Amino acid sequence: MANTRSDLMANMLANPAVQNDPRVTRGTLRYSAVMTVFAGTESANHYFPQRRFNILDRITHVEVVHSDLGTTIAMDLGLYESGDWTREDQAEKDVDIWVDGRDFSSVRDLKATILGSGSGSVGAATQGRAVWQDAGDSEIPGDRGTYDAAWKIIGAPTAVAGTITTFFTYVSGG
Repeated sequence: MANTRSDLMANMLANPAVQNDPRVTRGTLRYSAVMTVFAGTESANHYFPQRRFNILDRITHVEVVHSDLGTTIAMDLGLYESGDWTREDQAEKDVDIWVDGRDFSSVRDLKATILGSGSGSVGAATQGRAVWQDAGDSEIPGDRGTYDAAWKIIGAPTAVAGTITTFFTYVSGG
């Protein structure tokens, strides 16, 4: 009988043992659900901040449930520099890392896993990167400890009213 071990298992069974990448062996799995209510008065470039992530967190899964949001609405879901969200020009990092121009005008996609359907920078090869890497930074930013995930309306929506709930599964620590 032949066995093929994963890298993780091979490293654990090696003699002497080989240190595995701590990103895959340490941390606490966390989950958060964020509901956003659309009043119907929002316009293009309107932001909906979802939650704040530590730069060392690793987002592994994003899922969305939504109601019918009107006749036309397209949105991006991405990362922004943490801020107070009192202005319409929040500093952008990767505005569409998870969702790029998603059309929410129909309930046909009531529940959809969307990690990696954005700008293409998140996928199987890069899943589990630290948030600072997802934000496009080349090294851990010394002056910043968090980034914010937010939806942004792109284009000119019409009749936007309803709800969208974003579920984030991520690993903190490690």
